[in-house]
Amino acid sequence: MFFFLSKVFAFLLQPFNWVLICVFIALFVKQDTWKRRLLITAGSVFLFFSNPFIAFQTMKIWEGRNTERLPDSTLPAAIILGGYSNWNLRHHQFQVNESGDRMLHAISLYRRGKVDKIILSGGSGSILRPNEKESAYSRKFLISCGVYKEDILTETRSRNTYENAIYTAELIRESRMGDRTFVLITSAMHMRRAEACFEKAGVNVIPYR
Repeated sequence: MFFFLSKVFAFLLQPFNWVLICVFIALFVKQDTWKRRLLITAGSVFLFFSNPFIAFQTMKIWEGRNTERLPDSTLPAAIILGGYSNWNLRHHQFQVNESGDRMLHAISLYRRGKVDKIILSGGSGSILRPNEKESAYSRKFLISCGVYKEDILTETRSRNTYENAIYTAELIRESRMGDRTFVLITSAMHMRRAEACFEKAGVNVIPYR
């Protein structure tokens, strides 16, 4: 139930959807006063959130501090949160989206000896395609990039950020990596929420985006 509610909440958080909802309701409202108010609201929301300066300043405030400096010593693993790729059903191949740099950061850290392992956290965040496990096909991609398969841990049950943290914490305990500090890789907009979830799950992380 929480998973479905989180999807509904995520939908309602998008300003463009507010515009569509207001316009849709305005089509069925008979009173001219309310119709005008709804259309004015839709236009105002659209103009406000489509303004590049306002969007940039809002994101800048939310994203907060820059990436913390990594210690000189090697950390046990880099945790990559899902949402950076999908499986192309037509061509049967792995492809990244605008968040694909998460994979590149993890591979770079691994190649430079900053982390010993890479943890892929993410099952299917899709209601319509629940069997499409992002971490499973991402693992194959990492292996093709030269990452040793024994250095890749996968968590395929999570469907959102909260579950990312809970199930990754279980995986870390099962792997006996102890109460150490891990590198957390996700997008800057997502980092605040991700850090809070992992902290609540008892996993110490250093943000990296």
